[in-house]
Formats: sequence, C-alpha cells, structure tokens
Amino acid sequence: MQRSLASKLSWLFGLLILAMGVVVLSSFAYLSAKQVDRRLKVDSKAVQTLLEQLLRDKKLQLTTLGQFMANSPRVRYLALGDSETSQQALPALRQDSHVDAVAISDRDGHILGQLGFSLGTSDSLSQGVRTALTQHAWSGVVSSTDSSSRSIYLAVTIPLVNGGYCVGSVTVAYEIGVTMARTLARATGTQIGIQMNAHMLASSMSQLAKLPALGISPRAVTVRDIEYMAFSPRLPQDLTVPGLEFAVLRRTDEVTGPYQGTTKSFVAILFLVLSAGVYLGQRFTRNITQSLDGIVLAARVLQTGAWPERLDPGRDDEIGFLRSVFNDMTDSLKSSQEKLLSLIHKDPLTELDNHRSLQDKLERQAQLCRALGETMSLILFDIDNFREFNTQYGHERGDQVLIEFASLLRRFAPQGAIIARYGGEEFAVLIPRSEKLQAEILANRLREQAQEANFTVSAGCAEFRPDTGDPEGLTLAAELALSRAKNTGRNRVAVFDSETSAANPAELRRFAQEGSFATIEALAAAVDAKDPYTEGHSRRVAEYARDLARFIGQKPEFVDLVFRSGTLHDVGKIGVPDAILKKPGRLDPEEQAIMETHPVLGELIALKAPQLQPLLPGVRHHHERFDGKGYPDQLAGEAIPLVARILAVADTYDAMTSDRPYRKGLAVEIALGEIAKGAGSQFDPGLAEAFVRMRKSRPDTTEGGVLGLAA
Repeated sequence: MQRSLASKLSWLFGLLILAMGVVVLSSFAYLSAKQVDRRLKVDSKAVQTLLEQLLRDKKLQLTTLGQFMANSPRVRYLALGDSETSQQALPALRQDSHVDAVAISDRDGHILGQLGFSLGTSDSLSQGVRTALTQHAWSGVVSSTDSSSRSIYLAVTIPLVNGGYCVGSVTVAYEIGVTMARTLARATGTQIGIQMNAHMLASSMSQLAKLPALGISPRAVTVRDIEYMAFSPRLPQDLTVPGLEFAVLRRTDEVTGPYQGTTKSFVAILFLVLSAGVYLGQRFTRNITQSLDGIVLAARVLQTGAWPERLDPGRDDEIGFLRSVFNDMTDSLKSSQEKLLSLIHKDPLTELDNHRSLQDKLERQAQLCRALGETMSLILFDIDNFREFNTQYGHERGDQVLIEFASLLRRFAPQGAIIARYGGEEFAVLIPRSEKLQAEILANRLREQAQEANFTVSAGCAEFRPDTGDPEGLTLAAELALSRAKNTGRNRVAVFDSETSAANPAELRRFAQEGSFATIEALAAAVDAKDPYTEGHSRRVAEYARDLARFIGQKPEFVDLVFRSGTLHDVGKIGVPDAILKKPGRLDPEEQAIMETHPVLGELIALKAPQLQPLLPGVRHHHERFDGKGYPDQLAGEAIPLVARILAVADTYDAMTSDRPYRKGLAVEIALGEIAKGAGSQFDPGLAEAFVRMRKSRPDTTEGGVLGLAA
C-alpha cells in the first residue's frame, strides 16, 4: 500500500525529529559532562580563593599578634632570661593571644621555650629565627617534630628589639587542622581533607582516613561506599610546603544528579513529540521556540546589567517551570545584590551605619553646617574592658552587649541623629544642630542606661563650629576626649573644649591631614605657649635629652630620635584644659588624674602619623619611674624604653629649674642634687649619674644649645 505524501512527510518529519533528538540528546549529555567539569573547576577556584584569603587573614592576624607581643617589655624580658622562666610564661602568653602555639628564642637563635608544638631545630623554624635576628619578620608553614603527632602550623616570627638591638624572637602559630577544614567545608558546601605526603592530618568528616595524592584536575574516589569527585587546589606560593595538599571532595551524585534528571525528562518529551506526528511536532517545536523567546530576551536584558520584567509562567509544563525558575533566579540575584550593597554601609551585627558610612555622612553634615552657620556635636562611646569581658563570658555574650548598646543608642538618641558602629567596641552619635552641652547630657544619660544593663561605657564629646571646625579635627577631638575619659577611671564622660584646650579642632584637622613632624611640633609649641611659666619647656627638654644621649655615647640616629621625642613629649597636653595647665597652685587628685592622661593622649595623636611611630615610646613613657611607681603603665627598670628614661631625667630637671607661680625655680646645684637622690628610685641610676657629671663638667652657654653641644 502506497503511503500518502502526508504520511511520508509525517514519517520523515518524525525521523528528522528522532535524529535531531538523538543529536540533541548526545549534545546535551556532552554539555552536561562539560558543565559538571566546569562546576568542579568553579568549586576548585572558590576553595582556592577562600583558602588563600583564610591563610592570608590568619597570617595577618599572627603578624599583628606577634608585633603586639614583640612590643611588650615582658616578652623582651623573657628573651633575655633562661629557658625555665620562658617556658613557665608561655601558657599565659598563648591564652592571652588566642593562638595554638608560641615559642621564644634568645639573641643566638636558641629556643628558650615552646608551647603547643614541638618544633625542635626544624629548617623552617631555624629560618624564621635567623630572619628575625636580622630584625625582619618571617612567616611560613612549619611542621611539628613531635613523634606522637603529625601537625603543621602557619607561623610568624617577629624580632624582639630593645634599645635598637635584637635580643631574640617570638613565634606565634595557628594549627592547620580540623578547625580550618571545617571552616572551609561550611563556606564551600564541600568536604575538606588536609594531608601531608598522603597522610591525613585533619578533615571535615571523621570517616575520611586516607586519600591518594591528588592534583588540580578532579578524580573519582570512594569513601565508605560513597563516590566523590576530589581535587587539590593550589596553595599560595609563599605558603607552599612540599607534600602538603588540601583535598576538596564533592559527592558525585550532587554534581551529576540535576543533569541526569533533566536528561530523563528530555527523553520522555522526545518520545511524546515523535508519537504525536508531524502536526503536533511542528506545533510543539513552534511553541517551544515562541516560549523560549521571552526567556532569552529577559536573559539578554539581565546580561546588560539591568533587571528584566517578570515573566508570566502562563502554563504548567516545563516551559512554565523554566519561566518560574528564571523569575526566582532573577529575584534571588537582585536580593543578593541589595544585601551586598547594604553591607557596604551597614554593620551586619548591630545594623547601624559602619565607619565608612559615618565618614561620608559626617562630611555632608559639615558642609551643611557651614552653609547654614550651625553647630553640631559628636559623641564617641567605648564599652569599658570589652576585651576582658569577651574573654570571661565569650564572644557570643560580647556580641549581645554590642547589640544591647546599639538598641540604647536608637532609643535615646534624638531624632535626626546619625548612629554608627565606629570600631570594634566603639560607637558614634553625630547630632546635627546641637552643642557640646547637649551632647554631654545625652552621653551621661546613655552611660547611666548602660550601667543599669550591667556594663559600663566611657564617652568623649566634641563640637563642630562652622568657622573653626573640620570633620577630621572633630573626630580627633572626640577621640582625645574619649581617651581622657578612659584613662581617668572609665565609666565617665569627657568633653573636648576648644576654648579651654591647647588646640582647637581646626588645628587638629591640620594635623590629621598633614601628620608631619613639623605640624605636631607646632601643636607642642602651642601647649608651651599657653603657660608663660612653661614656655620653651619642650625645646629645653629636647636639648637636655639630646646632650645626655650624646654624653653617654649613643649613635647619631638615636640622638636624633631622642631630640625629636623630647620636642613632642608633652603634645598630649593639647587635650588637657587650660584651667589645669595654668593653675597657679598644686593640682588636686582629680586634676592630677586628668593631667596624667597626657602621655596617652600624646600617643593617640602621634599614632595618626605613620612617620612618627618611632617616637611613641618616648611620648607615652616619659613619666614612668625606675622603681615602677610612675604612669601610665607602671613600667620599671630597663622595661622602660631607653629614650623615655633619658627624657624623664631631662623633663624633671627642667621642671625643677623653671619658675612657677607658687615657687621659684631651684638653683642648678640643688636640682642636680635632687637628680642624684632620685637615682635608682625615680631615675635610671646610670643616666642620673651621667647627667650630673655632664652638667658639672660643662658650663652653660647662651648659644649652641643648653650645654653648647647642639649642632
């Protein structure tokens, strides 16, 4: 029986559909395999990026901790001691720094003590110590030589420098182990194993005991009868260790499952299309083409960076499903973008503005205040002893305190105020159209509310005026007031008053922008000029100290450091009110407490300029006593930096020989006698003796410096 043309065409079209279906199905299978491979490569890149970031973040944290410990007189003292003393001190050091391991060496590179690992004389540790003894920091991966365990650590070795000389090194380390494996697993949705020379050190799943050596290309492995695709991302070049690899495992059915399900659906649809014949096939093909046009058009709009209109599903089949999925995907992408943009300006914990957002709004408010001729005020809050609170009660409770205080700020801040999380435990409230008195009242009210919530805060207030104000000066003034509140007992409010302080916010702004030695020297001179009885004090102290450093044979570089430190040693007095600076009689205890904050305030100012970092020891510690009864840190003996011990002698001598409203300056011989009496108690005995001999051996002159030694 001869088939009709329609039948032939129907069969021909059916065969064409079948052939095309086979081709499409094969292509789909091939593309699915390529997509699986691409997904694994994306996983590999994501894990590699996250791993690099995690290791570098850990390295940065270790470097910061190591530098903090290296600046500690206590740690430098341990490097000068014996092994038993160092070993006994290590548990406290490890607990305070929250690291997994710590080690201290002496100036010859010998390990005086180590805790948390057993490194012995491993090449990596030796290299780190040798590098540190050249006064350069070192970082890398080291392995434990303890035969009872196999562990590797990310370590940083920092030199311990005292008086310009390297007296040893301190090494701090994090273990690359289970915690890191689980962190990576949670972040990537994969399983992670860390192995050395095919020996498993740690993994995110307990049943993973051993894996073959892996490469960056995925390979199939079986763990407890479950198939995984495994690969090893590259490590950062500066942290690569022979034999060390991170294994990333993703279940094979998770990778291929979605594509297998889609393939089955595709075969079923193909069978229905073939059995329906030419007419239904043509309609179905035309229907698919027309239906996909809307999705393709929306995808192209999305590719340009715009958001397309929502597609109307309009049907319950696969096309409708694809439209719904596309809508959901677009909504998800849009929501994710909005969340990411919000994180740029919001603190995720408290949902307040972050530091960056505050700075932007502060600048805009300053411009508005200048245009309208209005004032505004800024309050900085600091939760007292927050680090110790976290240590005692845990970070979860610490986060709850931050959230509680943020809630108090929202509740009591006036309408229109800008509230921000300024730092870790610091908050800021910027109040437009207000003066410092209003800010002080609000700060005290919030301080009382915090106390009722079983924690305390310190606060610093400053005022912006359109004629003398600047955003940078306003924040620095508030920081100075906050520092004074913290260093005079905490749980109090301090106000920076430009009318009664040695500098106004405009001068502070100039320093914040320039941060040079000349600018801060001008601020120090402004302090001296406030009181005719102390005018020229900083310059004289600098010259006395410089000449003493020369007299005891110090190198020219150190002599210059002493002179510059002396010039700036009292710069912190810009935050001390004139009523205290210029008081004609002796200070009462409360006034004395405020006066004793000036070394810390000076350090805060000098910290703003990176080039002034070497001057910090002299600025902060020039009022320490050799017997440990000084301030602000009660350091004793050689734990006090040499530059500060020199400044202490020069500062006291100038104070004794200068006139005061309530007494006449002492004669030189009497002042030198007092310096000699203070040897061993107030002063370094060697420096006190040298200063007396220097003054007695060289007559004063009117030119060339205090002793005629100035170049």
